[in-house]
Amino acid sequence: MMNEEKTKEQMARELERLRESEAHYASLVNNIQEAVFQTDAAGRWLFLNQAWTELTGFTAEESLGAMFNDYVHPDDRQRNQKLFTALIESKSDCRHEIRCLTKDGGYRWVEVFARASLVGHDTM
Repeated sequence: MMNEEKTKEQMARELERLRESEAHYASLVNNIQEAVFQTDAAGRWLFLNQAWTELTGFTAEESLGAMFNDYVHPDDRQRNQKLFTALIESKSDCRHEIRCLTKDGGYRWVEVFARASLVGHDTM
Protein backbone atom coordinates (compact mmCIF):
# COMPACT_ATOMS: atom_id res chain seq x y z
CA MET A 1 0.00 0.00 0.00
CA MET A 2 2.86 2.36 0.84
CA ASN A 3 4.56 1.81 -2.54
CA GLU A 4 1.29 2.42 -4.33
CA GLU A 5 0.88 5.77 -2.55
CA LYS A 6 4.47 6.78 -3.41
CA THR A 7 3.90 5.86 -7.04
CA LYS A 8 0.72 7.97 -7.14
CA GLU A 9 2.58 10.88 -5.54
CA GLN A 10 5.45 10.54 -8.03
CA MET A 11 3.02 10.42 -10.94
CA ALA A 12 1.21 13.51 -9.62
CA ARG A 13 4.53 15.41 -9.32
CA GLU A 14 5.59 14.35 -12.83
CA LEU A 15 2.20 15.38 -14.22
CA GLU A 16 2.51 18.79 -12.55
CA ARG A 17 6.04 19.25 -13.98
CA LEU A 18 4.72 18.31 -17.41
CA ARG A 19 1.90 20.87 -17.12
CA GLU A 20 4.38 23.55 -16.05
CA SER A 21 6.66 22.67 -18.96
CA GLU A 22 3.76 22.83 -21.44
CA ALA A 23 2.65 26.20 -20.06
CA HIS A 24 6.20 27.53 -20.35
CA TYR A 25 6.49 26.28 -23.95
CA ALA A 26 3.10 27.74 -24.91
CA SER A 27 4.04 31.08 -23.40
CA LEU A 28 7.35 31.12 -25.24
CA VAL A 29 5.87 30.19 -28.63
CA ASN A 30 2.97 32.61 -28.33
CA ASN A 31 5.23 35.53 -27.43
CA ILE A 32 7.57 35.14 -30.41
CA GLN A 33 6.96 37.87 -32.96
CA GLU A 34 7.45 35.53 -35.91
CA ALA A 35 4.63 33.23 -36.99
CA VAL A 36 5.34 29.66 -35.96
CA PHE A 37 3.40 27.00 -37.78
CA GLN A 38 3.01 23.28 -38.29
CA THR A 39 1.25 21.48 -41.11
CA ASP A 40 0.55 17.90 -41.96
CA ALA A 41 2.13 16.33 -45.05
CA ALA A 42 -0.84 17.47 -47.16
CA GLY A 43 -0.35 21.11 -46.15
CA ARG A 44 -3.21 21.57 -43.66
CA TRP A 45 -2.47 23.92 -40.75
CA LEU A 46 -2.13 21.98 -37.47
CA PHE A 47 -0.62 24.73 -35.33
CA LEU A 48 -0.33 28.52 -35.59
CA ASN A 49 0.93 30.82 -32.86
CA GLN A 50 -0.43 34.25 -31.91
CA ALA A 51 1.88 36.01 -34.41
CA TRP A 52 -0.22 34.48 -37.22
CA THR A 53 -3.18 36.57 -36.08
CA GLU A 54 -1.04 39.69 -35.82
CA LEU A 55 0.33 39.07 -39.32
CA THR A 56 -2.89 38.17 -41.13
CA GLY A 57 -5.83 39.11 -38.93
CA PHE A 58 -7.06 35.49 -39.04
CA THR A 59 -7.24 33.65 -35.73
CA ALA A 60 -5.57 30.30 -35.38
CA GLU A 61 -8.97 28.73 -34.69
CA GLU A 62 -10.44 29.89 -38.00
CA SER A 63 -7.31 28.83 -39.94
CA LEU A 64 -6.53 25.43 -38.42
CA GLY A 65 -7.46 22.57 -40.72
CA ALA A 66 -7.34 24.78 -43.81
CA MET A 67 -4.72 24.33 -46.51
CA PHE A 68 -1.78 26.71 -46.07
CA ASN A 69 -1.84 27.47 -49.79
CA ASP A 70 -5.35 28.95 -49.39
CA TYR A 71 -3.61 31.86 -47.63
CA VAL A 72 -1.11 32.44 -50.44
CA HIS A 73 -1.65 34.86 -53.33
CA PRO A 74 -3.00 32.95 -56.37
CA ASP A 75 0.03 33.95 -58.46
CA ASP A 76 2.36 32.43 -55.84
CA ARG A 77 0.48 29.18 -55.13
CA GLN A 78 1.99 26.93 -57.79
CA ARG A 79 5.56 27.88 -56.87
CA ASN A 80 4.76 27.62 -53.17
CA GLN A 81 3.26 24.14 -53.64
CA LYS A 82 6.36 23.00 -55.55
CA LEU A 83 8.59 24.26 -52.76
CA PHE A 84 6.43 22.54 -50.16
CA THR A 85 6.52 19.24 -52.06
CA ALA A 86 10.30 19.46 -52.41
CA LEU A 87 10.57 20.27 -48.71
CA ILE A 88 8.63 17.15 -47.76
CA GLU A 89 10.46 14.89 -50.20
CA SER A 90 13.98 16.06 -49.35
CA LYS A 91 13.43 16.90 -45.66
CA SER A 92 15.57 19.98 -46.16
CA ASP A 93 15.07 23.66 -45.31
CA CYS A 94 13.22 26.11 -47.52
CA ARG A 95 13.37 29.90 -47.51
CA HIS A 96 11.33 32.10 -49.85
CA GLU A 97 8.99 35.08 -49.98
CA ILE A 98 5.26 34.92 -50.64
CA ARG A 99 2.29 37.22 -50.54
CA CYS A 100 0.10 36.11 -47.66
CA LEU A 101 -3.65 36.76 -47.53
CA THR A 102 -4.89 39.07 -44.80
CA LYS A 103 -8.37 39.00 -43.32
CA ASP A 104 -9.27 42.32 -44.94
CA GLY A 105 -8.71 40.73 -48.38
CA GLY A 106 -5.29 42.25 -49.00
CA TYR A 107 -1.91 40.58 -49.23
CA ARG A 108 1.26 41.07 -47.26
CA TRP A 109 4.77 40.06 -48.30
CA VAL A 110 6.29 37.61 -45.83
CA GLU A 111 9.50 35.64 -45.71
CA VAL A 112 8.90 31.96 -45.05
CA PHE A 113 11.49 29.72 -43.47
CA ALA A 114 10.34 26.13 -43.25
CA ARG A 115 12.07 23.02 -42.02
CA ALA A 116 10.66 19.56 -42.51
CA SER A 117 10.48 17.77 -39.22
CA LEU A 118 8.41 14.61 -39.04
CA VAL A 119 6.64 14.71 -35.69
CA GLY A 120 4.11 11.92 -36.11
CA HIS A 121 2.22 10.14 -38.83
CA ASP A 122 1.85 12.68 -41.66
CA THR A 123 2.69 15.57 -39.34
CA MET A 124 5.43 17.94 -40.39
